[in-house]
Amino acid sequence: RDPRRDHTHGRIWRVTYKGRPLVKRPQLVKAPTPQLLKQLESPEGWTRQQAKRVLKERGAKEVLPELPKWVASLKQNDPLIERHRLEALWMHEALLDTDADLLAQLLRSDDSRVRAGATRVLARNLDVVGDVVGVLSRQVADENPRVRLEAVRALSAVRDPRAIESALTVLEFPMDRFIDYALWQTCRDLQGVWLPRVQAGELTFGDDVSKLVFALRSVGNTNAIAPLVGLLKAGKVAAEKRSSVLAVVTELGGPGELQYVFDEATAEKQIATQQVALLRGLTAVTRQRKIRPSGNLSAIEPLLNAESAELQAVAAEAVGLWKIESLRGKLVRLAQSADTKPGARSAALGAIANLGGAESRKLLLKLTGKPQKPPVRMAATVALARVDLNQAATRAVDVLAELTSADKPEQLFAAFLSQKQGAAVLAKALGGRTLTADIAKIGLRQASASGRKQDTLASALRTAGGITTGARKLTDAEMQQMITGVREHGDAVRGEAIFRRDDVACLKCHAIAGAGGKVGPDLVSIGGSAQVDYLIDSLLVPNKKVKENYNTLVIVTDKGKVHTGVKVRESAREVVLRDAEDKEVSIPRGSIEERADGTSLMPVGLTEKLTDAELMDLVQFMSQLGKIGQFQVSRDRVVRRWRVLQATPDAVYRIRRTRHATAATDDAAFNWKPAYSTVAGLLPTSGLPELSRNRVTPGAKGTAFVHCELEVTTAGKSQLVLNSTDGLTMWINSTPRAVADAMLLDLPQGRHRLTFAIDMSARKTGLRVQLEDVEGSAAVVRVVSGK
Repeated sequence: RDPRRDHTHGRIWRVTYKGRPLVKRPQLVKAPTPQLLKQLESPEGWTRQQAKRVLKERGAKEVLPELPKWVASLKQNDPLIERHRLEALWMHEALLDTDADLLAQLLRSDDSRVRAGATRVLARNLDVVGDVVGVLSRQVADENPRVRLEAVRALSAVRDPRAIESALTVLEFPMDRFIDYALWQTCRDLQGVWLPRVQAGELTFGDDVSKLVFALRSVGNTNAIAPLVGLLKAGKVAAEKRSSVLAVVTELGGPGELQYVFDEATAEKQIATQQVALLRGLTAVTRQRKIRPSGNLSAIEPLLNAESAELQAVAAEAVGLWKIESLRGKLVRLAQSADTKPGARSAALGAIANLGGAESRKLLLKLTGKPQKPPVRMAATVALARVDLNQAATRAVDVLAELTSADKPEQLFAAFLSQKQGAAVLAKALGGRTLTADIAKIGLRQASASGRKQDTLASALRTAGGITTGARKLTDAEMQQMITGVREHGDAVRGEAIFRRDDVACLKCHAIAGAGGKVGPDLVSIGGSAQVDYLIDSLLVPNKKVKENYNTLVIVTDKGKVHTGVKVRESAREVVLRDAEDKEVSIPRGSIEERADGTSLMPVGLTEKLTDAELMDLVQFMSQLGKIGQFQVSRDRVVRRWRVLQATPDAVYRIRRTRHATAATDDAAFNWKPAYSTVAGLLPTSGLPELSRNRVTPGAKGTAFVHCELEVTTAGKSQLVLNSTDGLTMWINSTPRAVADAMLLDLPQGRHRLTFAIDMSARKTGLRVQLEDVEGSAAVVRVVSGK
């Protein structure tokens, strides 16, 4: 409760139409039954509800004889006649009676709302129709999603073996999250009927793998995966569905089934992105269920030499988790090679740590010292922390003492903060040592973002960095002065630019209109609900007031690993947290030793680099979000989340040796990072990484590459509108498309990537892309947002 709220004024208001009299309440209690039934035609929901209550109290003996008369008296040209007839059906039900003929008529009504209501009535009165599965099958195939949803849930009470097959036919129509959940629950409710038949091979859903996958994933039964593997081996799974089927086999399979997935992942002709996905699934299962593929796993060796650094990294991680000792030498060479990319090197060092033993410790100690470069020393120290925490802490301080903030030492601090005794050990190692103030501040932010009180470590970092001040706290007078400064001098336009700065990193954890991080709340309307002083406090002292549902949970596992984050979901099998890096972390419930509430994931000190004037601008921007004006998010479906191609040497080389169209493919040489549109929906082009071709005119700018995604749930025509075509080249998936201010799209169901090449010499404005409906089209398309 906000302390500014008093105990006198409530927050529930009665709204009336100015200049119009209030609706008069009818006298219902003493009204004759025919008049009461007539009130069921009232446009006022309150009147209809109260009339039904009085009718129910009068009982079936008095009311049922009058019901057919009222229905017969309804005017056929009344546009609401179907709703009135539904009221009659509900009245029958309230009196513990069912009019089967009326129900049958309303199930086929022209009004989808009436069909949905009648379907729910049928769900509560299944015995009034003969072939209930047949009737509900028609409803499952209804053109309206609400009717389909009601039918799917109605089938959950039908113990006929055909019921699950009927329910799963809803997958042949556009799905939404509500129908998805309803079908998931129905599969679980009926598993006692259909699961034994699947296990016995009697039920295959017509070899429709999508239906089998959904059903098996819904119940999570690890003993029923054999039919899926059989379909895979028999070649009965379409190429575009193999990934989802293999994912379910990985999620639910035993060692034998995992071996099949492993063989798929290591097949010579398998594409790299698919190999990465399969291996990630296998390593996740090893962590969660403590099982691994059966048989000889040395076939993973060639993947350690893959061109893709991402594939090298996930392969190295698997070698360490599965403790394939025969590949230790390969891991060592990968870790020490000058050609190895940072991500692959870190994974190789982590795998060496997982292999364990004196040999691993000796190598990691060697790599933490000179003459190794700082990135190698940091990665080796992070790995060493898994093997020897005390020795790693000593080496970590040695490394930290020689780093600058540009070396990004966050991973070093995280390695200790993620272990039960890590913070205390690191604090001890800092005794008598000196760090730069910037490095110490980074450590303090990491400690603050850990979600736990780290007073000992914080004190050691302040001493080592010579930091004498703590978190900034304003007096009442200073707060009032800051509020006045925000209102009189704060500039929201400048504030938005500060909000978007990489060094402030607001978008790392917060989204605006769904685009950005999910660690903290979406700020789309924060200005309409939060006062200026609350915003200032939230920035300076994040733990003072934490928004509901964003308190952290701290979990310690039986191996001393500490996980901190906002709880995303919890089941009988796992707890999933979203950590400070906006990554979902799955923790098996059986491995949890301790759990406790934590503090905010927003670290103290993020605003230290801002001047008071910049802080005022930032607060002014946030205070305008959600208010009518320049910073109100429009209802237009604009692209807000982008991916931007980074101008790495590998990417530049690849573009120079091929063509711009290569950017529209999943090339291993490319590294894409997220970027976000402004509140107005414009992606600024200034500052985008530029890739240049050979033999360019002196002084000419290069080309930037960005992409966004559309998701089509119902195929059909839609329209894409650009603010300008200047300097743009476009591909949909990997197919070139001529650009125009307005482009008609006709995309099939699924996700589609829109890639834009931006000639930075020709384009003088940012990029705004808007999706619009086409009149008469049934297409359902959304702009993919998120992080």
